[in-house]
Amino acid sequence: MEHLVLYSHGGFTMRTNEEIVNILIKARKDKGISISELARLTDVAKSSISRYENRTRQFPIDQVDNFSKALGLDPEYILGFDDKDKPKELDLSEEMNDDYTLMSWRGKKIPAEELEMIRRILDGGKN
Repeated sequence: MEHLVLYSHGGFTMRTNEEIVNILIKARKDKGISISELARLTDVAKSSISRYENRTRQFPIDQVDNFSKALGLDPEYILGFDDKDKPKELDLSEEMNDDYTLMSWRGKKIPAEELEMIRRILDGGKN
């Protein structure tokens, strides 16, 4: 299957491991939860949690839901995907006129004359 790819200046970036761990540590301490208690709440070994917090082991992303429930946090917040960062429905005709948008087909940039034809189609055939 072939896809038209639209890269825009918008979007989101997931938090780094360091940022995620800092959020988890702060939430744990703010709630007065010990590492032992967090281990019990998440069913994750105390030694693993200690390694995450000491940054000797990468925090596994597949544990975000588990830790978010235990700490009363939104998983999207932990990962850095706030509402303002969620993908929104795009008006392609507006995005195509944005200087920071790149469109490609089969990995190659779409030539200007073809983009103009696409713009006309998106505008309902208006010139």
